[in-house]
Amino acid sequence: MTREGEQAINEIKEYLDARYISAIESCWHIFEFPMHGEQPTVYKLAVHLPDQQLVYYDPDDALDEIVDRESSSHTTLTAWFDANRNYEAARQTTYQDFPQKWVYDKKKKRWTPRQRGFAIGRMYFASPTSGERFYLRTLLTVAKGITSFEDLRTVDGILCPTFKEACLARGLLQDDHEWKQCLQEAADMQTGSQLRILFATLLFHCNPLSPLDLWNQFKDKICDDLAWKISQMYPNDPPPSPELIYDYGLYLIDQQLMKAGKRLTDYDPMPLPTLRDWGQDALNFLLHEQLNYDHEQLAAMVQLRLGTLNIEQRAVYDAVMQSCDQNLGKTLFIHSAGGGGKTWVCNTIAAAVRSSQHENRRVALCVASSGIASLLLDGGRTAHSRFKIPIPVFDMSTCNIKKGSLLHDVLKQTGIIIWDEVPMQHKYAIEALDRTLRDVLGVQKPFGGITVLFGGDFRQTLPVVQRGSRHQVLEASLKNSKLWNDIEVHFLQENMRLDRTPESDEFAKYLLDVGAGRNSNPDGTVTLPAHMHCGDSVDSLIDAIYPHIAHGAKPDEYFAKRTLLSCKNDDVDDLNADILAKFPGEEKILMSADSVTTDDGLAYPVEYLNTLGCH
Repeated sequence: MTREGEQAINEIKEYLDARYISAIESCWHIFEFPMHGEQPTVYKLAVHLPDQQLVYYDPDDALDEIVDRESSSHTTLTAWFDANRNYEAARQTTYQDFPQKWVYDKKKKRWTPRQRGFAIGRMYFASPTSGERFYLRTLLTVAKGITSFEDLRTVDGILCPTFKEACLARGLLQDDHEWKQCLQEAADMQTGSQLRILFATLLFHCNPLSPLDLWNQFKDKICDDLAWKISQMYPNDPPPSPELIYDYGLYLIDQQLMKAGKRLTDYDPMPLPTLRDWGQDALNFLLHEQLNYDHEQLAAMVQLRLGTLNIEQRAVYDAVMQSCDQNLGKTLFIHSAGGGGKTWVCNTIAAAVRSSQHENRRVALCVASSGIASLLLDGGRTAHSRFKIPIPVFDMSTCNIKKGSLLHDVLKQTGIIIWDEVPMQHKYAIEALDRTLRDVLGVQKPFGGITVLFGGDFRQTLPVVQRGSRHQVLEASLKNSKLWNDIEVHFLQENMRLDRTPESDEFAKYLLDVGAGRNSNPDGTVTLPAHMHCGDSVDSLIDAIYPHIAHGAKPDEYFAKRTLLSCKNDDVDDLNADILAKFPGEEKILMSADSVTTDDGLAYPVEYLNTLGCH
């Protein structure tokens, strides 16, 4: 509460704007003393296979001494085994719940009964692709009174050979019926190459229980087109045997997995290609992907599009192609608002480079800062995916591109890099690519001498800096990078989407003024044109966008041509609730099963998924 005439005191803002750090706090940071505590205490519980625990040692210690050191063989897991052998009460608690009633003594490497307080345990995560370690962790979530690794693998008095077999015996794993049905249905209508992609996708994303059984059951369908391919690759050899065909199929699946950063060796006991060195005749699949275009078709498309470019767009095209043709290695930037034809120009330039006669500069790498923007570029991908930009990225970071790698071979034949929506990218990511290309290509010019075309609009989204101030956001922008002085800027100011009426021209100018801050009021708000006003309440807004929503059923086109946008999901929920309340008829709620699995195999609990809404 404040008296009339007084301004409210924003203590949070004052704290963020100015913070005093005393000498004692500085010392606390320097000596790395804990800055905060936690309640309740969280125990990190080790999860490891026999004799595969982490060992901490001084580099100067003798190896024999490290191996013989008693503390090296004891972890929270092995100490749990000991506690179950020595204490009857310990056998009633699972490993993850053990810290609630027991305390771990780090010096003595043993668990003792808890006298006071409370703690929770969290086992280290193990991905399903980590093999036996994942199944070991699965068993630890349910097993009680275990005294050894062998005891953990024992089910109903029978010692299972692996932890995976123990999980199966306990009924902790799903079978592969769903994946068998998927492959069975696909085998009746898909080609061999499509089935190989599907099989690699199942291995990478679905983690089947027995990939070897899936392979043995469907390998004939998966490899049904490879006999002809092998005969074309080796015309002088006799017809390939089934074993050779399967071997080549495994090689192609392995190549497909490599695109996602995996190999067949990660899916034991899948067989490996061993009968022939298929790789010696295989193409660099990344380079093949970039060169696999119909050059005559692209050249014809470029000639057709050149006639549609306006003066500004043609100037950009000529400047970029001059840099590519003469190997000038320029860095250019297209500054264009929505509708300026930036994507049209970028795709035209990419097609021109890919159809050029320059044998060593026919690759055009098209990337964007977001996945949605990359879909608009021919052959586009996100910049982080294409150039392996690290996350997080720092001022001296480099991309994970090694000399002699497949991507390095692609870069050596790259004529241009087109990077769209670059204003929303942190300058460190762009500088990391520049630093990496100079190194791997051995050319001390911006981006290793490759022509680079940036695109975007600085009036749109700027780099996101977590809890960053206005100054920090601007400092992260490309305009404040050391590379900006070497960038040649071109502007596309003619809006190609308009129907060239006075009203559309005026509205386009209004939007640009809003983006540049020329139409904002002193309090930071923006006044909408009079014809956009539809009242001062949410109901009047809904009635203006969805007229007569409460009267009778509406055709699909009615909803397809109308939408309400909002910045916050909470506002979306409120608007949806208000609009649905106006619908005629009885409301029905349809139930569904909630489940989601991330790329690394992490499954979220159902009770958490039930709290989420879709937006």
